[in-house]
Amino acid sequence: MKNSGQRDLMHAVPFARRYARALTGTQAEGDALVAAVLGADLPDMAPQLALYAAVTRAAPTPRDTTNLSARQRQLLLLTALENLSLAEVALVIGIGAEEAGFELEVARSALRAVSATDVIVIEDEPVTAMDIRRVVESCGHR
Repeated sequence: MKNSGQRDLMHAVPFARRYARALTGTQAEGDALVAAVLGADLPDMAPQLALYAAVTRAAPTPRDTTNLSARQRQLLLLTALENLSLAEVALVIGIGAEEAGFELEVARSALRAVSATDVIVIEDEPVTAMDIRRVVESCGHR
């Protein structure tokens, strides 16, 4: 690998570590995952995307702690945590952009459904109570 390629790869390691830690749920497992993929052949793409792709492919199947599939978790983490575009995420995961967009929307909807809760507003002043209700509803709660 050329020096500039190695430099780009080393620059991408902290980002891959952050993603791997979020994906595995622990620092030790995430760092071990990145160390393992650094010794393997990386996909032919930009160094940072190649590391993300290698980590994604090598990641263990997550413990079922949510109602999200592994792919949906990966999509959410890569877009929200790593700030990748939908096209980049599709390339990293190895699916089409349309499928990635659909899966991402399904994942976001599932998260909204899980995070919504019922709220009781107790306020003597009707106008203030209406304002509080509006704020609560704008946050996705009922």
